[in-house]
Amino acid sequence: MYIPEAFKETDTDALFGLMASLGVATVICAGPDGMIASHVPVEVDREAGPRGSIRCHFAKPNPQQVLIAGGAEVLFIFQGPQAYVTPSWYPTKAETGKVVPTLNYAAVHAYGAGRVIDDPVAAKRHLAALTDHSEAGFQEPWKITDAPDDFIDRLMKGITVVEVALTRLEGKWKMSQNRPEGDRRGVADGLHAQGRTDVAELVEKYALGGGQG
Repeated sequence: MYIPEAFKETDTDALFGLMASLGVATVICAGPDGMIASHVPVEVDREAGPRGSIRCHFAKPNPQQVLIAGGAEVLFIFQGPQAYVTPSWYPTKAETGKVVPTLNYAAVHAYGAGRVIDDPVAAKRHLAALTDHSEAGFQEPWKITDAPDDFIDRLMKGITVVEVALTRLEGKWKMSQNRPEGDRRGVADGLHAQGRTDVAELVEKYALGGGQG
């Protein structure tokens, strides 16, 4: 990923925090017929291995799981909060007119090599972890144990669970850090006015509050 120095994020807490909060990623690897990508729910485990790991699963007919099992390098793309930035929010617009629109966003690229999890107990533990993460906000969270065991076991026969040991992480938080301070404040205020508090607060942290990046 191309990352200008102003937008580089290297703090592992921030990188793993974004990945874990999303719970879904685009996974890409190269095969004999070219690039292949899937969109999968992911379980991010910071404590597994020296650099952490990601577990996910594929439908057995998906050829990507065969490539991963064979040792192909894997790239996970996590796309965090993003928002359009209009030049109208920049004081510089009135001063010089030399402004253009842009997009602010946060993203993490995670690289690694995978293996198939053959242990059905470990595979079911992965599915339970995914479910618990997604159900956490519900008043009465659904658990994988709420369904009959034989039903879950039958469904599991149709998927392949893989674990990818991470070798490299890249983070890019493009939050107007390259703009003059007045423009940065204008972006934060404009995003707040639109109700885009998620991105506005990142602009305040990274472009106005001296946060890393």
